[in-house]
Amino acid sequence: MKVKGIVIDLDGTFLLGNSFERYFFFLAKSALSRLRFVGFLRLLLLLMGRKLRLYSHSTFKRKVLQERGLDETQLHAFATLLSKGVNPAVFDLFEKYRKMGYYTCLATAAPLVYARLIGEKYGFDAVCATASVNGNYADGSWVENIRENKLAYVESFLAKREVSIDVVITDHHDDLPLIKRAKESSIMVAPSVETVRCLIQQDVQYNVI
Repeated sequence: MKVKGIVIDLDGTFLLGNSFERYFFFLAKSALSRLRFVGFLRLLLLLMGRKLRLYSHSTFKRKVLQERGLDETQLHAFATLLSKGVNPAVFDLFEKYRKMGYYTCLATAAPLVYARLIGEKYGFDAVCATASVNGNYADGSWVENIRENKLAYVESFLAKREVSIDVVITDHHDDLPLIKRAKESSIMVAPSVETVRCLIQQDVQYNVI
């Protein structure tokens, strides 16, 4: 018999706001403060390229992750900063289901390099996030943990542990593939008009907080 599981998104759900955007500026500030001017300039050029729509958000993320990252001390400082933005309503639901014995999975498109620290800090059983970038991945093997990729990762990860997807909490229609797999309920966190429209079009039943 499978263990019941709850899957919770990170950005805009467990955490208020966009964690990767904050990571980028934290990384740039770190490069500048440590006099790594070449690294800072590279990040600035990446940001300009993204603003000019020279590449997608996913490509931007991959390129940023290819840059020299934060050391472990800096990562913990960044995770502590992020933890100040935990959504209290979602945290209460997380605690409720955890106490009921549900397997808790933090599933996010955010980088694993810091998402794992959020998961550890709050006691999630697992974290499924976007992998770090090693090499140039010219063969396309690096993928962002989003939409169908996220569903495939979470389903495979949980299946190996005999865990089912019973509850999904998220704020965005990017998680529709996951939402459709929820056996008990889907809980939307302050969904946008576009997200609500997508849910209605897909005839998805959901609750809102």
